[in-house]
Amino acid sequence: MKFFKLLLLILFLFPLPSQAVGISVSPSSVDLLSPNVFEKSISVKNISQEPIIIRVYADDFSNNLLIEPNEFELWPDQVSPVKITTDFENFSPGVQKTHISVLSKALDKRSFNAISGIKIPLTIYISESYFIWSGPLIFLLVFFGLLIILGLAHLIVIIFEKKSKPKKLPLLNLLIHHKKKKWYKWW
Repeated sequence: MKFFKLLLLILFLFPLPSQAVGISVSPSSVDLLSPNVFEKSISVKNISQEPIIIRVYADDFSNNLLIEPNEFELWPDQVSPVKITTDFENFSPGVQKTHISVLSKALDKRSFNAISGIKIPLTIYISESYFIWSGPLIFLLVFFGLLIILGLAHLIVIIFEKKSKPKKLPLLNLLIHHKKKKWYKWW
Protein backbone atom coordinates (compact mmCIF):
# COMPACT_ATOMS: atom_id res chain seq x y z
CA MET A 1 0.00 0.00 0.00
CA LYS A 2 2.87 2.34 0.76
CA PHE A 3 4.31 1.66 -2.65
CA PHE A 4 1.00 2.59 -4.33
CA LYS A 5 0.75 5.88 -2.37
CA LEU A 6 4.34 6.73 -3.22
CA LEU A 7 3.71 6.05 -6.89
CA LEU A 8 0.58 8.26 -6.91
CA LEU A 9 2.48 11.03 -5.12
CA ILE A 10 5.28 10.89 -7.70
CA LEU A 11 2.82 10.89 -10.62
CA PHE A 12 0.87 13.91 -9.30
CA LEU A 13 3.79 15.97 -8.06
CA PHE A 14 6.17 15.29 -10.92
CA PRO A 15 4.12 15.11 -14.09
CA LEU A 16 5.84 13.97 -17.22
CA PRO A 17 6.43 16.80 -19.66
CA SER A 18 4.42 16.67 -22.83
CA GLN A 19 4.17 19.19 -25.59
CA ALA A 20 1.48 19.68 -28.15
CA VAL A 21 1.29 22.09 -31.00
CA GLY A 22 -0.77 25.21 -30.46
CA ILE A 23 -2.28 27.90 -32.61
CA SER A 24 -3.98 31.21 -32.06
CA VAL A 25 -6.57 32.61 -34.49
CA SER A 26 -8.01 36.10 -34.63
CA PRO A 27 -10.78 37.20 -34.93
CA SER A 28 -12.71 34.64 -32.94
CA SER A 29 -15.71 34.78 -35.30
CA VAL A 30 -16.32 36.00 -38.85
CA ASP A 31 -19.46 37.76 -40.13
CA LEU A 32 -19.95 38.45 -43.84
CA LEU A 33 -22.65 40.45 -45.61
CA SER A 34 -23.24 39.05 -49.08
CA PRO A 35 -23.13 40.51 -51.79
CA ASN A 36 -21.58 43.72 -50.33
CA VAL A 37 -18.75 42.21 -48.26
CA PHE A 38 -17.56 39.01 -49.87
CA GLU A 39 -14.02 38.82 -48.50
CA LYS A 40 -12.55 38.69 -45.00
CA SER A 41 -9.19 37.80 -43.57
CA ILE A 42 -8.18 35.92 -40.43
CA SER A 43 -4.73 35.68 -38.83
CA VAL A 44 -3.24 32.37 -37.69
CA LYS A 45 -0.30 32.39 -35.24
CA ASN A 46 1.92 29.52 -34.14
CA ILE A 47 2.18 29.70 -30.33
CA SER A 48 4.09 26.44 -29.92
CA GLN A 49 7.88 26.01 -29.81
CA GLU A 50 8.17 23.97 -33.01
CA PRO A 51 7.25 24.41 -36.67
CA ILE A 52 3.77 23.25 -37.61
CA ILE A 53 1.63 22.57 -40.66
CA ILE A 54 -1.72 24.38 -40.76
CA ARG A 55 -4.77 23.19 -42.70
CA VAL A 56 -7.82 25.48 -43.04
CA TYR A 57 -11.17 24.39 -44.49
CA ALA A 58 -14.89 25.13 -44.27
CA ASP A 59 -17.13 22.54 -42.64
CA ASP A 60 -20.06 23.33 -44.98
CA PHE A 61 -20.55 25.27 -48.25
CA SER A 62 -17.15 24.23 -49.60
CA ASN A 63 -18.30 25.12 -53.15
CA ASN A 64 -19.25 28.66 -52.10
CA LEU A 65 -16.27 29.44 -49.84
CA LEU A 66 -12.74 29.89 -51.14
CA ILE A 67 -9.98 29.80 -48.52
CA GLU A 68 -6.47 30.88 -49.54
CA PRO A 69 -4.03 29.47 -48.54
CA ASN A 70 -5.70 26.35 -47.24
CA GLU A 71 -2.47 24.58 -46.22
CA PHE A 72 0.80 26.20 -45.13
CA GLU A 73 3.71 25.95 -42.67
CA LEU A 74 4.33 28.22 -39.69
CA TRP A 75 7.48 28.62 -37.65
CA PRO A 76 7.32 29.49 -33.91
CA ASP A 77 5.67 32.90 -33.28
CA GLN A 78 5.03 33.38 -37.01
CA VAL A 79 1.70 34.88 -38.14
CA SER A 80 0.05 34.21 -41.49
CA PRO A 81 -3.10 35.77 -42.97
CA VAL A 82 -5.79 33.56 -44.47
CA LYS A 83 -8.28 35.09 -46.94
CA ILE A 84 -11.89 33.85 -46.99
CA THR A 85 -13.88 34.68 -50.14
CA THR A 86 -17.60 33.93 -50.48
CA ASP A 87 -19.91 33.48 -53.46
CA PHE A 88 -23.56 33.20 -52.40
CA GLU A 89 -25.23 34.87 -55.41
CA ASN A 90 -27.58 31.97 -56.15
CA PHE A 91 -28.84 31.72 -52.56
CA SER A 92 -32.09 33.27 -51.42
CA PRO A 93 -31.86 36.09 -48.82
CA GLY A 94 -31.32 34.82 -45.30
CA VAL A 95 -28.61 33.71 -42.88
CA GLN A 96 -26.20 30.82 -43.46
CA LYS A 97 -23.94 29.50 -40.68
CA THR A 98 -20.96 27.20 -40.76
CA HIS A 99 -17.53 26.83 -39.15
CA ILE A 100 -14.01 27.37 -40.43
CA SER A 101 -11.76 24.61 -39.09
CA VAL A 102 -8.10 25.47 -38.46
CA LEU A 103 -6.04 22.34 -37.74
CA SER A 104 -2.38 22.20 -36.77
CA LYS A 105 0.05 19.29 -36.81
CA ALA A 106 3.74 19.13 -35.94
CA LEU A 107 6.06 19.36 -38.92
CA ASP A 108 8.58 16.93 -37.39
CA LYS A 109 7.39 13.32 -37.65
CA ARG A 110 9.30 12.34 -34.49
CA SER A 111 7.41 14.76 -32.22
CA PHE A 112 4.04 14.20 -30.63
CA ASN A 113 1.63 13.72 -33.55
CA ALA A 114 -1.64 14.86 -32.01
CA ILE A 115 -3.60 17.27 -34.16
CA SER A 116 -4.99 20.32 -32.42
CA GLY A 117 -7.45 22.74 -33.90
CA ILE A 118 -9.90 25.57 -33.55
CA LYS A 119 -13.35 26.03 -35.06
CA ILE A 120 -14.25 29.62 -35.97
CA PRO A 121 -17.97 30.41 -36.40
CA LEU A 122 -18.74 31.90 -39.81
CA THR A 123 -22.07 33.68 -40.38
CA ILE A 124 -23.09 34.86 -43.84
CA TYR A 125 -25.95 37.36 -44.04
CA ILE A 126 -27.34 37.15 -47.58
CA SER A 127 -29.36 40.15 -48.77
CA GLU A 128 -30.85 41.12 -52.10
CA SER A 129 -28.34 42.60 -54.48
CA TYR A 130 -28.80 46.29 -55.08
CA PHE A 131 -27.03 48.64 -57.45
CA ILE A 132 -23.87 49.98 -55.78
CA TRP A 133 -22.62 53.43 -56.71
CA SER A 134 -18.91 53.39 -57.39
CA GLY A 135 -16.49 56.31 -57.52
CA PRO A 136 -15.95 56.31 -61.31
CA LEU A 137 -19.70 56.04 -61.94
CA ILE A 138 -20.43 59.05 -59.72
CA PHE A 139 -17.65 61.03 -61.45
CA LEU A 140 -19.08 60.27 -64.91
CA LEU A 141 -22.59 61.19 -63.79
CA VAL A 142 -21.45 64.54 -62.35
CA PHE A 143 -19.20 65.25 -65.38
CA PHE A 144 -21.92 64.65 -67.97
CA GLY A 145 -24.48 66.54 -65.85
CA LEU A 146 -22.20 69.59 -65.73
CA LEU A 147 -21.52 69.25 -69.46
CA ILE A 148 -25.26 69.32 -70.22
CA ILE A 149 -25.81 72.30 -67.90
CA LEU A 150 -22.95 74.25 -69.54
CA GLY A 151 -24.28 73.40 -73.01
CA LEU A 152 -27.75 74.66 -72.12
CA ALA A 153 -26.32 77.86 -70.59
CA HIS A 154 -24.28 78.46 -73.76
CA LEU A 155 -27.40 77.93 -75.91
CA ILE A 156 -29.38 80.44 -73.79
CA VAL A 157 -26.59 83.03 -74.13
CA ILE A 158 -26.55 82.56 -77.93
CA ILE A 159 -30.32 83.00 -78.15
CA PHE A 160 -30.33 86.23 -76.11
CA GLU A 161 -27.31 87.71 -77.89
CA LYS A 162 -28.85 87.22 -81.31
CA LYS A 163 -29.86 90.60 -82.72
CA SER A 164 -33.32 90.89 -84.04
CA LYS A 165 -33.40 91.60 -87.75
CA PRO A 166 -36.25 93.35 -89.48
CA LYS A 167 -38.51 90.73 -90.91
CA LYS A 168 -39.77 90.97 -94.46
CA LEU A 169 -42.92 89.42 -95.66
CA PRO A 170 -42.02 86.30 -97.54
CA LEU A 171 -44.95 86.47 -99.96
CA LEU A 172 -44.19 89.99 -101.01
CA ASN A 173 -40.55 89.14 -101.49
CA LEU A 174 -41.39 86.17 -103.69
CA LEU A 175 -43.76 88.12 -105.89
CA ILE A 176 -41.56 91.14 -106.46
CA HIS A 177 -38.05 89.78 -106.57
CA HIS A 178 -38.69 86.42 -108.05
CA LYS A 179 -36.46 85.57 -110.97
CA LYS A 180 -36.41 82.35 -112.81
CA LYS A 181 -33.05 80.60 -112.69
CA LYS A 182 -31.70 78.93 -115.70
CA TRP A 183 -30.52 75.38 -115.54
CA TYR A 184 -26.93 76.06 -116.67
CA LYS A 185 -26.24 78.50 -113.82
CA TRP A 186 -26.63 75.75 -111.25
CA TRP A 187 -23.56 73.94 -112.42
